[in-house]
Amino acid sequence: MPHSALESEASHLLVRAGRFSNGTFPVYYSATEEETCKYEVKYHFRRELDNEAGPPKEHSRTYNLVHCRFRGAVANLFELKEQYPELTSETQEGYPFCQRIGDEAVETGVQALLTPSARNPRGRCLPVLDRITLSDATVGKMLVLHVSEHEISFRESET
Repeated sequence: MPHSALESEASHLLVRAGRFSNGTFPVYYSATEEETCKYEVKYHFRRELDNEAGPPKEHSRTYNLVHCRFRGAVANLFELKEQYPELTSETQEGYPFCQRIGDEAVETGVQALLTPSARNPRGRCLPVLDRITLSDATVGKMLVLHVSEHEISFRESET
């Protein structure tokens, strides 16, 4: 059975480099808590704004939360957080280290990584390396990310 919620949310995305992939394989970046998802989206959106010329223009962007079930082999990276601060580096400087972890995980059959969020100190992320492990996807509530000159904030959509 197709995972229509996952497919509709990700159908426009290309495989590109991220914290745990150098762009040679796809990763479904997910968070285990809604709050962590918001932290992560804000960070990456802010980076996108920083790459634009001039001050940020006021506008909004809509996101849907996607809930799905994961069943597969997971490597828990929480125990490595203190030993390897690159796991939660605030910039992309830690990405090469994490990408090597992703490469090794794929090579050894690990299907996801349970890792501390680099953006939310109490958050957990689950980068999924094997799409087959995701099922029962549903589209959850809609969130609106609002950007003004001084702030990036979320609110739940009225519609």
